[in-house]
Amino acid sequence: MRALEVARLDERVAATNGGAPLVACFVRKKDEPSQALLQAIDSAAAEIGGLDVVQIDIDADPARMDALRVFKVPELIVWAGGAVVERTEGGLDAAGARDLLAHALDDAARARAAD
Repeated sequence: MRALEVARLDERVAATNGGAPLVACFVRKKDEPSQALLQAIDSAAAEIGGLDVVQIDIDADPARMDALRVFKVPELIVWAGGAVVERTEGGLDAAGARDLLAHALDDAARARAAD
């Protein structure tokens, strides 16, 4: 999973129009629940494929996190077709991560079909 600078987030969200869904994990570097979520999402994404998965350190730009309404960590936001299609706070186990990412791919397919 690649780290993403917050300044590049809008560019990546725009790329979800007709492209792969963007799964952004908003985390703190030394937060145990954040690290557990990263592992679950990374593993599920490798298994499922077809997703753009990134991690964003919320401490890098607190004002931007407020604008995105990211107040707790870990938090996961999924964009497809340029819009938020999934959002969850807190941790996920491996099964929950797979379900969420599979749903994100379905949402992306629906967004492409609607275009």
